[in-house]
Amino acid sequence: MGWVKDTFFGGAEKDAAKQQIAAGDRAMATQKEYYNQARNDIVSLFPQAYQGLQTSYQQAIDQIGAGKASASDIFRQAINQSNQIN
Repeated sequence: MGWVKDTFFGGAEKDAAKQQIAAGDRAMATQKEYYNQARNDIVSLFPQAYQGLQTSYQQAIDQIGAGKASASDIFRQAINQSNQIN
């Protein structure tokens, strides 16, 4: 009975398998495209975040140097800001 099944239904099963493989390939390509887009979006934010860090660092040094704040005040402020980011 196996040859009857292969003769009458084998082509349909093979076509269905090919369609499933093609759908899987399309899904993987779409997933890769979205992954790359998200990665690029995140990486594009790094220079902006780094600039903010540099600015904050310079402000802290200026405040300490001018006697307007102690290192512990700056540290406390940094902790509060990091908690807001999280």
